Amino acid sequence: MNDFPWLLALAVGAILVLAARQYRRQRQREAQNDAAPLRIVAAEVKHKREFPRSRRRAREHQGMVVEDMLYEVTFRPITGGVTITLRLEHADYHPLDTSMQGSLQLKGTRFIRFVPQQK
Repeated sequence: MNDFPWLLALAVGAILVLAARQYRRQRQREAQNDAAPLRIVAAEVKHKREFPRSRRRAREHQGMVVEDMLYEVTFRPITGGVTITLRLEHADYHPLDTSMQGSLQLKGTRFIRFVPQQK
């Protein structure tokens, strides 16, 4: 029973270390993306996927469930190469259709925009 405070302190410490490491990785990735040159790739929309991030109750008394959605798109470079899978915002995701071709603009691993090819 006397070990409980030590175990609790150890668990909290481990959680804080892991959270700090994750925060540092995110900041490092953002800095790398900021420093990266703009890259434009001729690509085709290969696959679209949307799925719930998490479920949370919006209003307990009304019983409404609000789902935060994640939007993921896989692009296939037209000239060949490795497919590129990116998370997009709602406004960028919904105008895209599978098989749409155009110019994918990236800055590091950050999606900038997709400009559809004029037909």
